[in-house]
Amino acid sequence: MHIDIDWQNVDTVLLDMDGTLLDLAFDNYFWQKLVPETYGAQQGISPQDAQEYIRQQYHAVQHTLNWYCLDYWSERLGLDICAMTTAQGPRAVLRDDTVPFLNALKPAENVGFCSPMRIHITWR
Repeated sequence: MHIDIDWQNVDTVLLDMDGTLLDLAFDNYFWQKLVPETYGAQQGISPQDAQEYIRQQYHAVQHTLNWYCLDYWSERLGLDICAMTTAQGPRAVLRDDTVPFLNALKPAENVGFCSPMRIHITWR
């Protein structure tokens, strides 16, 4: 589906990073494999039990703000989720179309719109 957008009249674009700018492989690995494995090792429970517990925790807050809150997951699971994401940072890769897309959002000086592009990242 192609949608024509008059980009000259758009001053703000909000994007979700996961699956939009970043390849989902990182998220899938982190939340479906690493978090349950780390939780299971910390709690001394089997990988299967850890996987099931984590799945239940995810399901309980799906479609709420807590789903997206790293502080919530750190407190809920007793894991330092921020440190874990930082340690796994090299696994996060941009989608192939991310840089061309962001470049396309840069203001074109030849149309009289010359303020710099700003990217606001909400991450601690």
